[in-house]
Amino acid sequence: MKILSFLYSFVMIFFLIGDNVVANSVLPPPNNISQFDHKSPTILNLSAMLKDKKFKSFYNEMKQHSLTFQPLTEDTIKAELKEKIWCCYLIASAPFFSFKSYKKIQPDIYINETDDISLKFEYCLLMEKYLRIIKSTDKIEKPFKKQIITNLLLPYYTHILKQFKNAYEHNPYRIIEKKEQNNSKNKDIVYITSDQQIKELVSLINEIADGDSFINSRNQIIKNDIEDLENFFMEILVFVFPNKYTQVEKFLLQAGYFKEEIPNLIDRTVGRDNKTDFLYKGKHRFQNDRLLQKKK
Repeated sequence: MKILSFLYSFVMIFFLIGDNVVANSVLPPPNNISQFDHKSPTILNLSAMLKDKKFKSFYNEMKQHSLTFQPLTEDTIKAELKEKIWCCYLIASAPFFSFKSYKKIQPDIYINETDDISLKFEYCLLMEKYLRIIKSTDKIEKPFKKQIITNLLLPYYTHILKQFKNAYEHNPYRIIEKKEQNNSKNKDIVYITSDQQIKELVSLINEIADGDSFINSRNQIIKNDIEDLENFFMEILVFVFPNKYTQVEKFLLQAGYFKEEIPNLIDRTVGRDNKTDFLYKGKHRFQNDRLLQKKK
């Protein structure tokens, strides 16, 4: 008989993690605009991976494809824009991994544990650049600009930000230490009678350690990325919709913010200056405007 005395004597594991594996089907695809109707072979391949829920293959392929991108400039906008917008759509449509879905989906294919996070964040940075170039260029007609910005790129960025806000994962792996009380010492000993029990126990302990590390590290990255994305998003909305609070609010609500959260979001991101003064005026800010309250 083998005896194994636990450093931690009682383990509670609550398997409450959802699979989080359904790709988005609500976002407007680029071919809603006739100029973006044709898909390249690469886009067709990536779309098929999403449809088949081969998400690890998708992220690996998307990572490699992104390395081939030429910078989008006013000179290259006509040649490069369509492919880039399709990539933005696909990356926004792809789901985040949870620990459970990461282990379950394509277990034989390697992908860095945070590639989904880093790629989505990277594409948000790209979309910020695309939005500024498209709005500023004179090589795209104004009605077409509006379609691209308000019907495609902004919804994609908005959706990714909402994904980040919903991606924080509850950590169900908890190791709780029981303190010895009176003569209960023997209750803290688990008797192992076979090699199979040892293997199962080691496997369980490894899963707990892996799950705890996976979830904690991703949660911290997601928290930090949200702070940056909020700043970028507010700057984009102010740039695209100057003096149009209703439009700004519309996309913030779509990104998952409640109306009562918006004043504080504005304060901690863009703040108040000449360009953002319109965010601090009107009924929507009267009760929450800390700057006005201080002047009273």
